Amino acid sequence: NIWIGTSNSVYKISIGKDNEILKTENLNSNPYFQNNKLSLARYVYADPLHDYIWIGADSEGLFRVKNNPNLSINQLKINQYTNDKSNTKSISSNFVTSILRLPNESLWVGTESGGICKVLESNTEPKFINYTEKNGLSNNVVKSILYDDNNNLWISTNIGLNEFNTQKNEFRKFNESDGLAFEDFWFAANQIENGTMVLSGLDGFIYFNPNEIT
Repeated sequence: NIWIGTSNSVYKISIGKDNEILKTENLNSNPYFQNNKLSLARYVYADPLHDYIWIGADSEGLFRVKNNPNLSINQLKINQYTNDKSNTKSISSNFVTSILRLPNESLWVGTESGGICKVLESNTEPKFINYTEKNGLSNNVVKSILYDDNNNLWISTNIGLNEFNTQKNEFRKFNESDGLAFEDFWFAANQIENGTMVLSGLDGFIYFNPNEIT
């Protein structure tokens, strides 16, 4: 199946064995969204560890959809996680820009205005550990997250690029003085097969191999 996030919902496209489209379903048809429809979906992520589809929204936080291929989309169980200023273990911002699970099985989320979050107990009742400018991140407006062979995160922001050592919980910042062509990044980012990371920005794109950074 293919899950697609749009400016007004998330859609599931069921593909047949001959690559034909069998049906298209709208997540907003789920009773969970009966009164408050899902609007702009910034990120849709198929969890490689658990049968979940994670959705990062523009202003509605993080959604966890229990993915069951034998059920229609309006029967799937949905949980929503939003910022709660009275709960230090809640997600740091309701604007979610990136979601990824590392090979070591840890789950990470990037946000605008709230930095990054490590998600504990993601399969039950998630708890969010926040890392922000106070911890050394160059800027709390996170645009994308990728990871390298050492499970380090590479985090692009509005002001510079960051490498985050997930074992030591330490940030290393990069800016124009380190050779960046620009510091104001955008959402699109990917890593190609040879390990090279490609990051977009308002002034173009940059690429580098993290294994060559000393």
